[in-house]
This record gives sequence, C-alpha cells and structure tokens, in this order.
Amino acid sequence: MDWIVFSFYRYLLLPGIYVLACLLSLLKLKNKLFESIQFRLRNEFHYRPTFNPDRRSVGIHAASGEIEYAYPLIRKLKESHPDCNVVVTLSSMSVLKAVMNQPMVDAVGPAPIDLAWLVNRFLKKYNFKVFLFARTDVWPEMSLQLRQRQTPSYLFSATFSESSANKGQWLNALTRSALNNLNKIMAVSASDKKNLEAIGVTIPIVVLGDTRYDQVFFKKLNTKKDLPKTPIDKKIFVAGSTWPEDEAVLLPALANAANTWRAVIAPHEVTEDTLTRIELYFSKQNIKTARFSKIKSFADTWNILIVDQYGYLFHLYDWADLAFVGGSFKSKVHSVMEPLSFFKPVCVGPFHTNNREATEFEKIPMGSHAHTWVQTIRSTPELEQLLQFHAHLPSNEHDALTAQLKELLHTYQNATDRTLNQISF
Repeated sequence: MDWIVFSFYRYLLLPGIYVLACLLSLLKLKNKLFESIQFRLRNEFHYRPTFNPDRRSVGIHAASGEIEYAYPLIRKLKESHPDCNVVVTLSSMSVLKAVMNQPMVDAVGPAPIDLAWLVNRFLKKYNFKVFLFARTDVWPEMSLQLRQRQTPSYLFSATFSESSANKGQWLNALTRSALNNLNKIMAVSASDKKNLEAIGVTIPIVVLGDTRYDQVFFKKLNTKKDLPKTPIDKKIFVAGSTWPEDEAVLLPALANAANTWRAVIAPHEVTEDTLTRIELYFSKQNIKTARFSKIKSFADTWNILIVDQYGYLFHLYDWADLAFVGGSFKSKVHSVMEPLSFFKPVCVGPFHTNNREATEFEKIPMGSHAHTWVQTIRSTPELEQLLQFHAHLPSNEHDALTAQLKELLHTYQNATDRTLNQISF
C-alpha cells in the first residue's frame, strides 16, 4: 500500500498541486499561505560571505519555528565541522530574516518543492555530507533521494502524538514512506517513539530529548538585556504575548490584586490601539500604569507596566513570581519553555495542548502542593485564587521550590550533545 500511495503522491497529487500553486501565485494574494507558496516557487537563496561552493554542505531543514530546535545543533556542527557549509532550508519565510542574521549559517532559502526534478537539482547543487530534519516536516521525495545518494539523513527532536498516528491510513503511508528512508530518528520521548513504531516506522528510533531546552538556556545566558532592578515591595506577575481574549480574563484579576501584586503585560501585538486599550481599562480602576519605554527605574510609581517594545519579553520573565503565557485563551499558547527556563511557575488558559511543555509540566506538582508548575486557569476567579496562593507562599518555601524546578530542568538539557553523537559523517 505504501508504494501505491507514494506513487500517487509522486506522479499525480504533487504535480497537480504544483501546477495549481503556480497559477495561484500569479494572483499575488496577501496571506500567509500564498506568501509561503511564492517563497517556495521563487527558490531564492541568501548567502553569507562564508559560503564556499567548492565545499561540501551540512543541510538542516526546519519548517518555520522549528529552527529554534536546530540552532544549538548548528552551533555544535559549525564548531566540529568548520570545513562544511551549513545550509538551512525553510518551508515558510516567517523566520527567514532571523536565520539570515545567524553568523553560523552560510546559506538559507526555501526547501525545494517535493518534485523529483526539483529535489534532484537541489541535492546536486549543495553536495550534502549529511542532512538533518528538525522535529517534523520530512518530505517523501527528499528522503528517498537522500537515501539513493547514500547521504546520511536524520530527524531530531522528533515528536509524534497519538492523535497524529490516528489521522488515517493514507497519511500514515506517506509518513512511513518519508521516515523509513532516513538513517535514524532521535525522538523527544518514549511515547513519541511508541507512536512512530505503531504506524510502522521501522528504522532505528532513539529517545534523546528536546534540543530546544539547550537553545532557550543558551539564549538566557547570551542575550542579556539591561533591565531596571526589580522592586521588592510587591509580588510581580508577568503576562507575555497576550491577546485581547487573554486580557479579558487577566485584567480584572490584576485590578483586584493591585494591593499585593505589580503586573507586567507584554501584548503580542504592540500597537497604539492595544496599549491605549489596556491603559484605559486600568485608569477606570484608578490604577497607575506606565509604558516600559518611558520608565527609568522602579522608583517610578506604577502598578501595571505595559511593554511597548519588542525583544524584551524573554528576559522580563526573570522578574516574575508568577508568569502567564498568552494565546491560551485565544487558540494556542505561545512558548511556555521561556518562563520555565527562569525557574518560574506558569499559568495558562485552556488552549495550551499545542505546547509539549505546557501539557508535560501541568502534570508535575510544585513540591507537596496541589498546584503544578504549569497551572491551567479558565476564569478570572481561578486566576485570583492562584495569585493569592503565590502571594502567601513563604519565601523559604518559594526558594526551595525554585531549586526543585532548577534541578528538574537540568535533566532536560544536553539533548544537543546526545543528538550529535548519533550522527555519522
């Protein structure tokens, strides 16, 4: 069956989609889907002066945000194999500029559309010594031609949920066709390995953990921001990447807790309308607000600090006694790993199952308490109760719990080294 499904994909389905994509690209529609299509069709690569066409290359593919899982491995590969180009391919242009600014990446551009002649042209041009896929997005034609060329290929930080395994025989057949051409899969957890094996993936699968933990701790140590010293008069609640749906739950609770808590709110979309809307809400409650770009020190009198600049949120989590990660009352939560890396308890709304760390750490209790390191809240009263719990937590117990989380997160690190040890050049 796999051969039949792959043949249909290779000779009928994908060529048809390609023709349709070419026609749609002429319309120049303005949305993310069509921008991604045009990005792949244009096939424009960007090269740093360090790129040498006479050298062999190490290829790394990341669909989009998966590049965060690849960065620590790229750094290690550049150190251990300086004689190779590092060539990164993407499925979306959303992170293109960020990757272009990485000094350890020699070339970056769109992954080839998974047609035989396009893949062949791409692989021939870069003469890959090894090819790595970050987390997901292994394409059947690409993996087949890598195997035919005897180019070692791997999937690392791989996740595969039970729901993915139940998406149907045709999709599972394509997944098997793609993955069974690889040399090895490095899975995040034993459940990922079990789910991959359940659909018939037969190549070696090893459980090595998640390389993004290494990336977030690297970022923590190497991208420091010059921030004011935190106040000690009240607890601090940091709400990151919030949307209006999140704020509808958060703002009333923060207004009611103003006597014991200061709050830092970093909207996902920093627009004047957003900033003014939050300011107006608290002004009606007679609660003092300030914009992050305007404060000089914490001697300034404010109770709600609104972050009106991009690039600071990650390090602002260091201020938190309790953090909230936005998107979780809208559709899907943003990065829970970031506040966890500062050893902070986190709360999220109900829409958080898209995030592996959120679902994992909501099962891990804080010491002997009923509360977990990632706590789900569904309403303003539930947040108010959580704020009261953390406000009355004794400082010595708080320090002991922080040490517990720090020790736990230490066990999640070094997946990059374990992954690199599995790669054959």
